[in-house]
Amino acid sequence: MRLEEHSLLSKRLAKPLILFFLVLPAVVCIFFILRYGVNVVYWDQWHVVPLFEKLYSGNLTFADLLAQHNEHRILFPRLVMLSLGSLTHYNTVAEMCFSWFLLCLICFVLFKIYTKSSGRSWANAAMFIPVAWLVFNLRQFGNLLFGFQIAFFMLVLSFLLAVYFLQTSKGLDWRFAVACLCGLVCTYSIANGFLVWPIGLLQIMLISRSKESKVSYIKSALIWLVVSAITYISYFWGFYYHPTDLLSFAHHPFNAAAYALAAVGSFFSINPYTAVIAGAVISALYIGIGTIIIKNSKEQAPNLPYLSLMLFTIFSVALLVLGRSGLGLWQALSSRYITITMLGLVGLYLAILSVRIKFVNVKSPVFRSLICLLVIFILALDGYIFVNIQNMPSAPTVYSERKLAAYYLSTFEIQSDENLMKLYPDPEKVRQYAPILVKYRLNVFYQPK
Repeated sequence: MRLEEHSLLSKRLAKPLILFFLVLPAVVCIFFILRYGVNVVYWDQWHVVPLFEKLYSGNLTFADLLAQHNEHRILFPRLVMLSLGSLTHYNTVAEMCFSWFLLCLICFVLFKIYTKSSGRSWANAAMFIPVAWLVFNLRQFGNLLFGFQIAFFMLVLSFLLAVYFLQTSKGLDWRFAVACLCGLVCTYSIANGFLVWPIGLLQIMLISRSKESKVSYIKSALIWLVVSAITYISYFWGFYYHPTDLLSFAHHPFNAAAYALAAVGSFFSINPYTAVIAGAVISALYIGIGTIIIKNSKEQAPNLPYLSLMLFTIFSVALLVLGRSGLGLWQALSSRYITITMLGLVGLYLAILSVRIKFVNVKSPVFRSLICLLVIFILALDGYIFVNIQNMPSAPTVYSERKLAAYYLSTFEIQSDENLMKLYPDPEKVRQYAPILVKYRLNVFYQPK
């Protein structure tokens, strides 16, 4: 075979291979959900059941949708869960599949952000492969196998959309208006959504530094501040503060610092001490790359979304330290937080590929990018394969526990308190709300004709 023919064949094979490795993690993820997902009302989902009673009886109010769930106001996740539940007889596996759909949208928005700064090409598509594996990682199985965690994926998607539309807006235009709407969805999905407003404001101000006409962006920043203030006031109007010691981290600063590092590095290890080491390395990279982007914001304007992603993870971990650090290092490794900390890793990886680091003496940018790609891809595989294979026994365990819980629910009238506590800590709540499921043929009580 001649050299020209060999080169042509390689190019023909490259495109299908790139597409294959881009799509593969999404396929693995949906098969994972369909294999281990169980249709059963579990824990927090019992708070949604009385809303179905109000919905079907015509008594559902906006106050019901806006009501607190712990420290969160999950207005938009409630709307999605009620809509899906009405269509599927509250099949919670459908919620898990919808979470997967949201992950697909998250990956698409990230790709749009990446190509906006780096351009569209098959080479850049190949560089994006690790991002797809990070987004669809099975380390977040706690969210993937629990339909109620739609809120986490809605949080991440709405934050990314706000970042994208702020980056592509030219001041006061329709894109800026959409970004404000995305900020509202973000805030009313999970309490972490508050972070979209200060991070968005910083992004607007840094973008304005790279523009000759700053008046429009100053107006945007002022309107962004007004909208954020209105959102904060509406959120905390009639808010009930749960009795927690928010300053407990100050009494044990070393434990709090270890908790923060373990949360940052939890993607790469299920061992808390290894996670702390990984978190320290990643945090140093966050600081280094973030400082470069901020100091050179005029030249680095296309890379500002990556800074926003890293800041979202950093500030989210800070919030975790405030509310959860007293629970110990093991709690920092919870799979539910991976969906958020993953976002910072994606931002870090894409920033490393895009940011021009002056003190790195490499003549070829392509060579530097390939080295970065190799390093991050190895780290991603470490987090995806080694950690998740160690965690894979947890998926069958979750499956077995939920199948048993589904049986307890279907026979709740004859079950003991101990068995009903597998569904919810308060067995009386199960006995109170299960008849609603029976009445409207929801969840395990739906038998298709």
